[in-house]
Amino acid sequence: MTVRNSLFVAMMILAAAVSPATAATITYGLRSGGAPGTYELTAQVSEDTFGLAQYAVTLQGATTIEHVSPSAAFASGAGGPIGFTFARSANGAPVVSAAQDITAATPKLVYNIGKQAGALADAPNGPLFGATTPDATGSYGLPVVLAKGTFAQSAPPVIVASGVDGLIFSNQQGSAVRADGGILINQYPSGVIPEPATVALGGLAMVGLLGMRRRSA
Repeated sequence: MTVRNSLFVAMMILAAAVSPATAATITYGLRSGGAPGTYELTAQVSEDTFGLAQYAVTLQGATTIEHVSPSAAFASGAGGPIGFTFARSANGAPVVSAAQDITAATPKLVYNIGKQAGALADAPNGPLFGATTPDATGSYGLPVVLAKGTFAQSAPPVIVASGVDGLIFSNQQGSAVRADGGILINQYPSGVIPEPATVALGGLAMVGLLGMRRRSA
């Protein structure tokens, strides 16, 4: 092999090592809640991921915000909480944020949320007990509904583009990473607007904790 060809092969190997193999994305959206003056905040991930690990979305203009992403206080097989329970924002908080708890010593994670419909009760974790959202089985559709609420009909809510963040699972071993294709916003009732992933107000501490856990793993 000539020197020139050797350099070419080396450059190709380097490019393969540093270039993302996919362009994974998270799409946050707002849609009608089915009745006048109601909305739903949703999330969906691209097919080249293993589901949503963490989200933070800032809403503006909502009258009420009910945080309803799938979560359960206790799953017998998991021996503790399951779903989006870590650093979960309260109802009414303008930054809707939560994560699956990858910081636990033995995390019990549910993959492919935001990629396919399902229920926490269907995961291999046994019956659910205690406070469970959005219902007794922790069910979720596609896209997954993160929050719902009401708004003044003359001014529908919007997602603040500078206040969104999120992590996706890149495998089924608990690796949570940023989507290399970025975050998309589907405003109600506008179209899709690509935006860079920017740390949301209430999600900053949560993202930092998750990042420290990933680096120490």
